[in-house]
Amino acid sequence: MKRATERDHAPIFIIMMRECSDGAFEDAASGTFTNRNLPVPQFTSGSSNGVFTLTTSALSVTYNYVSGSPEFTPDNLRVQLLGQDGLTGSWAPNTTNTGNLLGTLRTLDGVDGAIKLNCTQL
Repeated sequence: MKRATERDHAPIFIIMMRECSDGAFEDAASGTFTNRNLPVPQFTSGSSNGVFTLTTSALSVTYNYVSGSPEFTPDNLRVQLLGQDGLTGSWAPNTTNTGNLLGTLRTLDGVDGAIKLNCTQL
């Protein structure tokens, strides 16, 4: 039996979304997704009445692309966790982050020296 690794599970929880109001989507690496050469999980997708849905075994993304706003908003974008590995809940843009994973700020703001990494205290 093969032991599951983080690499085996990560792709079903990762969806890269970019706003591109000018229609010029750039399919390129980012600070978050420097290595995009990961296995693509099984998924289904479809569009009906101006709503695009993409679903993996772990989550479902719903985007209303005729909402009138070119930006992602709580009214046109929602990610729903489907209970895999006990994870449930949902996310939309501007959702208050109560479970921040913290991380590095140096790469984002050029801070030189020690800094508290709790983004809720900035």
